[in-house]
Amino acid sequence: LLEPNEGKIFVDEKEIIKKNRYNYVDLFSYSSQNTFIFNSSVADNISLVSLYEDRKIDYKKIDLVTKVTQLDKFINNLKEQEKTIIEEETNKLSGGQKQRLGIARSIYAGREILIFDEATSALDSITEKKLLDQLFEKFNDKTIIFVTHKEQILNYFDEIFKIKNKKIKKID
Repeated sequence: LLEPNEGKIFVDEKEIIKKNRYNYVDLFSYSSQNTFIFNSSVADNISLVSLYEDRKIDYKKIDLVTKVTQLDKFINNLKEQEKTIIEEETNKLSGGQKQRLGIARSIYAGREILIFDEATSALDSITEKKLLDQLFEKFNDKTIIFVTHKEQILNYFDEIFKIKNKKIKKID
């Protein structure tokens, strides 16, 4: 995230102090259309704990986020389940599985604001619906920003903005 040059940032009607960038950066989790996969276990790819020496994987949280993202059946069929090593360069993961790993990673982080940028573009409509149903059921206390071209999923959201030709229009 870029530090703002002017204006104020509010989250849930509370101003976030501009002086300290980390007051607001830690509020956000971002998942894009393209998810980077580390050469590590499924659990490491979701939790990212291998990046921190002092953290341990919360397997209850892994279980929750994999159910929400509809990855649980896929993971349960792996030889070592969530401890199975996956690699970016293998063809073992579909585009949709990679995207769901990215979404699981974002949810696992436990941030207040989840931003999904075309994060379900590779999912079939049934899997996407199940994922969104679970996401909004289990994490309805989060602010979710969803960038999409799929008009059929707009009914999940309270406010909708259409961006066209660099102009933003709120849709009623």
